Amino acid sequence: NVGDPAPQLKISEWVRGEPVDLAKHAAKKLHMVEFWATWCPPCKASVPLLTQYQDKYQKDLTIIGVTDADPYRNSSKEIKDFVKTQGKNMSYTVAIDDRGATTDAYMGGEVMGIPHAFLVGKDGKVVWQGSPLDPGLEKVLAAVVTGKYDVKAAKAVADKEEEIGKRFAALDRAYQMGQMIVVWDGLVEIMKLDPANEMAMQLLT
Repeated sequence: NVGDPAPQLKISEWVRGEPVDLAKHAAKKLHMVEFWATWCPPCKASVPLLTQYQDKYQKDLTIIGVTDADPYRNSSKEIKDFVKTQGKNMSYTVAIDDRGATTDAYMGGEVMGIPHAFLVGKDGKVVWQGSPLDPGLEKVLAAVVTGKYDVKAAKAVADKEEEIGKRFAALDRAYQMGQMIVVWDGLVEIMKLDPANEMAMQLLT
């Protein structure tokens, strides 16, 4: 989560770019650790965007696209062929995970969808996480690079979103059990936490 120390990268093979050791390199640059796969259409759509960010902030940022090899639909050969085919369109560092170690350390079984990226500050802590296709990421990058990003505020927002996510999950279980009063009261509580929450508003109306 935002504010947590970024796990070290455990990589079986560096497909493109130089190896990155966050313990040694974190203080020198920002790092974005992005998880993707060759079978994922949104991941493919994010490639040119990530390349754009890498080119724009090359002095301040290193992007590492990490993917876990799967012999059935994301094999080592498929990964390497994909990177080779992309050519200059994929001009950032690409690595194959070490049997899921890096993916597990970052995603933790809680973040299910890819592509998903973690922006690591020079202090070695996560300052942002989300989809690289998020239109707000460009502003985040610019603010972090110029030292104008409010990490405490970002952490507060991230913590609130996490709490609301847990509450929605609990309400889904209550709904499945037919506990409609619990669901209603829970939605009201979510609205108190986040008055602009569209999902809660829709469910209450």
